[in-house]
Amino acid sequence: MAQVNRAAGGNAESDFLFGPEVESYLREVHKQGVKLAIACDQLRGVLTPEQRQEQAKVAHDMCAWFLEQFAEAKKVFRPYLRLA
Repeated sequence: MAQVNRAAGGNAESDFLFGPEVESYLREVHKQGVKLAIACDQLRGVLTPEQRQEQAKVAHDMCAWFLEQFAEAKKVFRPYLRLA
């Protein structure tokens, strides 16, 4: 969870450098990171088999979401990374 919060702190100036779509995207990335961190923390605890399966699915879904973000991040940041 500390890594997620550290990353969010580094995004504090995004609204000064980029448009609102980037700030919105970064908020969504942070939100999903928190979900993943919570699921992983819970998986390290004592859970019933059903709870473990549910948290494993959440973690799996969040990992899949983050893998999709390589392409999505390119789309979001592309307008700001073009050289004139």
